Amino acid sequence: MLMLDTVRFAAMQARVRARVGKMPSPRQWEHIADAGDLASLIERMRKNGLEFWLEDLPREPDAAQLERHLRTRARYLVNWVARQLPAHWSAAARWLDVLPDLTIVRLLLKGEDVSSLVETGSVLHRVAESPIGQRKDILAASSSYGPLVEGDGPLEERWWDLVVAGLPKARGHEGAVLERTISALRDHRRGVRDLRRRLRQVGVDDEAHGAVVGQHAQWRLRDRLADQLRMLLAFGHPFHAVILILYSLMEFIQFERMRALIISRAHNWAPESRFWGLR
Repeated sequence: MLMLDTVRFAAMQARVRARVGKMPSPRQWEHIADAGDLASLIERMRKNGLEFWLEDLPREPDAAQLERHLRTRARYLVNWVARQLPAHWSAAARWLDVLPDLTIVRLLLKGEDVSSLVETGSVLHRVAESPIGQRKDILAASSSYGPLVEGDGPLEERWWDLVVAGLPKARGHEGAVLERTISALRDHRRGVRDLRRRLRQVGVDDEAHGAVVGQHAQWRLRDRLADQLRMLLAFGHPFHAVILILYSLMEFIQFERMRALIISRAHNWAPESRFWGLR
């Protein structure tokens, strides 16, 4: 059994490292972000290591179709990761499963119309069809989303708290890498909170410009986090489950940035590279 687990994890590790090796560098992201329209944006994504997210994409999709497709691929990703994780990681896998929905849940709670982005008949679709005053209650009654909407803090922070609470106790090398991963995420969250506080204190006159500056400063924090995760992935022998957590986090940094660029093109906002110097 141990040999079978070793072989399975070796195959998984090879697949993960191949994917990570293709992920865009900051310079490639700058090139992708400079695309002038949605079609050229998709083409640059394909040519710069993001083929995984665009697999089976319909021809000439609009922004809404593309965003739905990204969530479908995100769902495929978390399902694959959950199948690879050992049984004693099931609590963490449960919260990994809702990661593709965090943005949708946040928009629903803000009263946004996201009905075109959610699956008909799902809990999120029922929430989207409900008045804003009822949405939090419906989510709270759901086993999948209830703990996420408790409290008043940022949804992403609540999600990570739930993931950490569900992590199994790990020893040896696996425990050391897991602890370093948690520390990297803790530092990243602290950096994001500090950035948001500074932006509130500065009070930029142009609200839209201020949001863009803040977003790109946050991308710099994400780049730093991705570098830390990549280093942890390369740290020592490959046969433990933390590799899958590291990989998932790195993939979702790609997902988040692709989604941001798609929304930017859909609204004809200035190319992201215009603000690269502000990073």
